[in-house]
Amino acid sequence: MYLPVSYVRLLLKDDCTRGVQAGSQARLLGYEQVERYLINTQFIELVKHGLAGTVGTTAEELHSLVQDRIERGQSIVLAAERSRESVRARQKRTRSRGSKAKRYIHTVHNPDSLF
Repeated sequence: MYLPVSYVRLLLKDDCTRGVQAGSQARLLGYEQVERYLINTQFIELVKHGLAGTVGTTAEELHSLVQDRIERGQSIVLAAERSRESVRARQKRTRSRGSKAKRYIHTVHNPDSLF
């Protein structure tokens, strides 16, 4: 489940996310509470077309964010693009792919090697 931050802020103020116990301060963001959300494939398509993601973030800022999340025991998914391909060229390539097009191999890297 992928949710835009602005939508999460609205949800956290809505009664639909209140905990099950009366007077509970806890908020729940799950499939039963949230009607609208993106699934993996929808989010991936947005990133592929440059419509979602972060541009201009430094490696130091990302490193700090990752370290903070790890120290808190939280999970994080991080992707870094190292291509020199322009957004326009990537969009053209992505749109021209057919079902028989060559697929790119995704690799998992050691987080320490990203910085």
